[in-house]
Amino acid sequence: MSTKAMAWAFEKEVSAETWNVLLRLAHDADDAGLVVFSHGYLSHLTGEPQGRVQAALAELVVKGLVKSTSLPDSAAVAEAGHDQALCLQLGNTAQERAVPQEFLDEVNADRARRQAEIGGIL
Repeated sequence: MSTKAMAWAFEKEVSAETWNVLLRLAHDADDAGLVVFSHGYLSHLTGEPQGRVQAALAELVVKGLVKSTSLPDSAAVAEAGHDQALCLQLGNTAQERAVPQEFLDEVNADRARRQAEIGGIL
């Protein structure tokens, strides 16, 4: 979790429907604003239907708050269940950059842990 990204998100004005998605993205972002996720998992975490998540992401792009970025190995990322990477525009001139492998490993470990927790609840 990046406190920098969370503080940045709290300063932004977005619709009430988009607020939950923005905060979730900021919570999962690194200090540079990079976040890797799947729409389904983001939907699960926010409690919003996937269509609403996609609309919220579109609003964030239009407002210039997020920017799509490249994924290093699309096949490996897809296999891990991620389908999108975004860079939150944290006031720095965030350039497109590849997702570092260490970050992907951390995301995958966290995702596996959360899935295990969810499985234990159900």
